[in-house]
Amino acid sequence: MLNFHIKVCGGTIFQKSRVTIAKRCIDFFESLKNLDKVTDNSLLPRYPEIDWKKVKGMRDIISHYYFDLNAEAIFNVCNDKIDELGRTINKMIKDLS
Repeated sequence: MLNFHIKVCGGTIFQKSRVTIAKRCIDFFESLKNLDKVTDNSLLPRYPEIDWKKVKGMRDIISHYYFDLNAEAIFNVCNDKIDELGRTINKMIKDLS
């Protein structure tokens, strides 16, 4: 599971390594967008358990609205969805091998 290190101080959320986490998310989601493109949009639809449009859109949100991000919302999405996404990607790798 992707672990975020968050502490609450005076009602404000501080996120340790925010830049690193955001950068890794951007890189990962960008790779998925590129994978979809090079497969002529044929690979990702074979795995409908993931809402790929939202996954790819997450990259745009993190990239273009970085300073306006709600860290808690990003944390919750990753915390709730990253394991399912990882299982699906591992299945994709297995199916393509």
